[in-house]
Amino acid sequence: MMSGFGPTKSKNFASAMGLDLITTDEILPYVDNLKTRVVVNGQTWGTGNTEGMQYSLAEVVSYASNGELLRPGELLATGTIPGCSGIEIGRWLSPGDEIELRIERVGTLKNIIDSPEL
Repeated sequence: MMSGFGPTKSKNFASAMGLDLITTDEILPYVDNLKTRVVVNGQTWGTGNTEGMQYSLAEVVSYASNGELLRPGELLATGTIPGCSGIEIGRWLSPGDEIELRIERVGTLKNIIDSPEL
């Protein structure tokens, strides 16, 4: 994974999971139209929507399972939502920043950015 971006099976960093559990029947009917918001230190940095995903959830699972066994509980990421990436708006997180990722019908994931280990 040279760039760290794009469809890949090897990204094992910069991923986070919250405590909320949403079942398939609760989210699938809405997965193509969920409002999203990124809030840093109480200020909205980005808003977006899951509409127009480059790959459907079925395609994500198909790709991830190509040539390997997926087991219950494995985490599959769907990528960044357009309008919700600091790279797009030229803003960067710093140690001590509090970031909230809000997705309609899913919940809010809140973390504080720590200092890098030297």
